[in-house]
Amino acid sequence: MKRKLCIIAALAVTAVFSLSGCGSTQSSVTDTGSSDAEAAEVVTEVPAEAVTEAPAISISAEDLMSAYESNEVSADKQYKDQKLSVTGVVDNISTVLDQTTVTLTNGDEFAFTGVRCYFDDEGEIDKVANLSKGTTITVEGTCDGYTIEPVMKDCIIK
Repeated sequence: MKRKLCIIAALAVTAVFSLSGCGSTQSSVTDTGSSDAEAAEVVTEVPAEAVTEAPAISISAEDLMSAYESNEVSADKQYKDQKLSVTGVVDNISTVLDQTTVTLTNGDEFAFTGVRCYFDDEGEIDKVANLSKGTTITVEGTCDGYTIEPVMKDCIIK
């Protein structure tokens, strides 16, 4: 009986939201199914246009490389799957397994590794085609961890 009252209350709340002019949000009722709480949970969805994306973490190519070389596990916890804005010097422009890449370093001509940035978007690949080695650029993308060097995917040039 208590559970039915909770569900009815949740439906009433949903109806009030629907009728009160809050047409830009949608509400739904989800049964939690837990034995401890025999109540319905009201879940309100936020419209897509109201969701703001978190800003990218700004870091230099040198600092990102250093973080991964010092402690890969710690660097993964801090940067992997995060949106990063990496600034560095273009060291290499190439195609690896049919994917366009740019490697960013600190500008040291003897640098062994750098941050490898992968580009998929045709517009971005056109920008890469106009780059020159030695140019300082900022690339925004998602950190994909470390494979011989830090890797960024879905990159765009800022």
